[in-house]
Amino acid sequence: MPLIGAAARKRWIAEKLWKMTKWISSTLRAITVAVVVLLVVFARLPDETPLGSEIENAGHAPAFGVLALALLGLSKDLFRRKCLDHYRIAIIGTLFLAIATELLQFAHHGYGEVGDVVRDVAGGIAFLGFFWTVDKSAGPPKFVIPVRSGAICILITAFIPAMLWGLALIHRNASFPTIMNFDSVWDSKFCSAGNAQLEIMKGRARITFHPAQYSGFHLSQPYPDWSGYHFFTFTIFSELPDTVNLVLRIHDRHHNQAYHDRFNLDLSIHNGRNEISIPLEMIRGAPGSRLMDMSAIRGIGIFAVKPASNFSLYISEFRCAMQLKVQGDFHLAE
Repeated sequence: MPLIGAAARKRWIAEKLWKMTKWISSTLRAITVAVVVLLVVFARLPDETPLGSEIENAGHAPAFGVLALALLGLSKDLFRRKCLDHYRIAIIGTLFLAIATELLQFAHHGYGEVGDVVRDVAGGIAFLGFFWTVDKSAGPPKFVIPVRSGAICILITAFIPAMLWGLALIHRNASFPTIMNFDSVWDSKFCSAGNAQLEIMKGRARITFHPAQYSGFHLSQPYPDWSGYHFFTFTIFSELPDTVNLVLRIHDRHHNQAYHDRFNLDLSIHNGRNEISIPLEMIRGAPGSRLMDMSAIRGIGIFAVKPASNFSLYISEFRCAMQLKVQGDFHLAE
């Protein structure tokens, strides 16, 4: 360093420190952007459940909020522009990376969601909006309360589906040993139909089966731990004059989608009330090469194979029981 005065030396040191600080700041912001993109594309919860999926979806908003703030800082570090231009650059960059991450997810996992792009951009706008109200370089803050309120509402909205699933799971857990009795608004979150029509009534569900290879009803994410009970019971009511054949399937968390890796039972449903009671030991021993994990039941299905025409049945009160007050029957298809 050339011989210079003390004041000049201080300015030189200050300039070097400022440049180093700026370089470190820019590097950390770039790393933040890269980490957020990598987490969104590759990070997954170990046990995929509807609640976990909704938490992952909701997490897009705050994650891309952080990414948007990092892009804002990078823009300020790299470009000499008006303050509002930096916010525009950050929003455009957030949109670009939101689309890019979904394309990468599609290439790596085989799926991408437009909804995630919306959540990403909304989260970025929310964080940038809130930061704008405290950003001194933006000048005197305007519309502080509306902007902050809007930002908070955007973030809360992103988490509403996860919160609803959480409430549904609380209801499910509190109802056990009743697994499903079709008398709550939360029950519909666990029920679905494939090639069939599902109508949830008070205390029962009407399933209308349609002609298809497989037509039926599926109950996902039932209360998982059946290990302290002895029977699985439910009721099917038929108004049909003839017997119809159905298949009951139950699988656990470890199911590999093979037919012989789950419980399968043919049912003959007669006119009137059919009380079906199945020993849990029978279910536990059903998989061909292992024992079913009775503490991790994952799904229940009732379906018809190639029905010739439409028909409807009424299903009610899936539950686990220690013993049977009245011995029920399970009807094997003839």
